Amino acid sequence: MSKKIKVAIIQRLLPEFRYELFNMLFNNWKYLFKIYFGYGLKNGSQKNTAKDYSKFAKKIFTIPYLFKKYRVIHPTLVYHIIIFNPMIVITEPSTYFPNNFIAFIYSKLFNKRFIWWEAGIDSFSKLRILIEPFIKLMIKHSDAYICYSSIAKEYLFKRYKVNIEKIFIAQNTIFSDYTEDQVYENKIKSKYNITKNDHIISYIGAIEKRKKIDIIINSLKHLNNYYKLFIIGDGPDVEFYKSMITDDMSDRIFFTGRKSINEANHYLHISDFTILPSEGGLAINHSLSVGTPVICGKNDGTEKDLIINDFNGTIINNISPELISAYIINNTTLDRKSIIQSYQNRFSINNMISNIIKCIDYTILTDK
Repeated sequence: MSKKIKVAIIQRLLPEFRYELFNMLFNNWKYLFKIYFGYGLKNGSQKNTAKDYSKFAKKIFTIPYLFKKYRVIHPTLVYHIIIFNPMIVITEPSTYFPNNFIAFIYSKLFNKRFIWWEAGIDSFSKLRILIEPFIKLMIKHSDAYICYSSIAKEYLFKRYKVNIEKIFIAQNTIFSDYTEDQVYENKIKSKYNITKNDHIISYIGAIEKRKKIDIIINSLKHLNNYYKLFIIGDGPDVEFYKSMITDDMSDRIFFTGRKSINEANHYLHISDFTILPSEGGLAINHSLSVGTPVICGKNDGTEKDLIINDFNGTIINNISPELISAYIINNTTLDRKSIIQSYQNRFSINNMISNIIKCIDYTILTDK
């Protein structure tokens, strides 16, 4: 049996939602994957998984340089890459600068394949404007591109004029093996005094002001008292949002804390809707995977691939408490079994892995 071809993937973090993806990639018969990532934060969306990643990943020395958005430098990255000696390097986009530039230089000096993993349209802050010449250089000279969504593909093609044949969409997703457990789900309902007449709406994700959770809280004011809200997750602004809860709303809004993916499956499954006013990321996938429709505002572009209006939710561009409540009241009969089936057919983690492998295959089979 021939040796596996080495592939290095460099990331800021190894959060729980990425664990199964990298674990499954590691078991690929053709490629030997190694993930290099940083320390992460203690809570919120920038927290690393607690699962054992030792067989396929390595945490490396990290220096944060922009704490608010958790941007980092990995000073020893070049050492680890040289020792591993991969044929292919896959890197995050501008959020991982300058580490992706180190990987880029390594790839060009040692004649390796360099794959750019694009999330989509980035906000052009002062920092982004400053590093844009380096970003453009890396994108223009990448051997192939993995994109989270069709929006990201369009972004690369229109802004940087890259060869569209080199772009592979690996729709961002999570691993979910949800199995209905009525006993466990009834325990959740009992814990929060949810009756058979109640309706549950949920938010899942980081508890941060940029997530605009106040919009969901205020939407309850336009719904009757049978509507309850689960706020699932943790983050730096939990107390800020708790301070918004008035006495008359205290028995309708519940902060559940952070839940594992499997635990969260059940909270989402007993919910009528998941609401994501701002950046939701994989929360959309998570909800659809258990059949819960999603109401979301402007996201990272993946929502346009995922959400089919009035089939599995809706996208509200100028999202507001009034529009959320109106949609909930008027859309109570969405077919949850069809939502699950559609999600599994289009956006399973196996589809994501298959398209990542196709991208890597392309770089191997194409002359540099």
